[in-house]
Amino acid sequence: MAINISPVQFKNKNFLVMIEKLLQETEVSPSHIELEITGGTVMEDPQYAESILNNLHNLGLEIAIDDFGTGYSSLSSLMDLPFDTLKIDRTFIKGLPENKESASFCEAIIALAKALNLQTVAEGIEKVSQLQFLNRIGCTTMQGFYFSKPLPPQELEKMLLDGVRLSVSARRADFVKDEDIENE
Repeated sequence: MAINISPVQFKNKNFLVMIEKLLQETEVSPSHIELEITGGTVMEDPQYAESILNNLHNLGLEIAIDDFGTGYSSLSSLMDLPFDTLKIDRTFIKGLPENKESASFCEAIIALAKALNLQTVAEGIEKVSQLQFLNRIGCTTMQGFYFSKPLPPQELEKMLLDGVRLSVSARRADFVKDEDIENE
């Protein structure tokens, strides 16, 4: 389960204690939780962020840098901080695959993430052509309206309890594997 952390939450001096308490109360395995934090939040106070992120990572939580490519993100933070996932902002996805600058940016970011052993998540997938392009260049995970619109908590809970998984093949029959990708 991915959880967005707001800058206000992250800067709260009791943030780490609150996360530890929630993990104890819910008895959820930390390996099932990914905390999403924007690069701008991290860069506001890099020393504080490094301390908190290392502690969260030591608890077994996954850490994602959210909205990568927008705002101020330090490339060195990708090497120095315990990130597991890099989330590519939807502003770079929406023009794919036709927009050459967006395509080049996504290819470079995915190559960088691979070199740093990070997972990649593309946000804002709305069309099969976007999905096909990102699949071809090695994006590991994708999210967006193509798969599902935002759900009320009750519907999400029901899906989770029923074991429903949203996959490309279940969502659309028009998805094809890498070797079968053709221009639309």
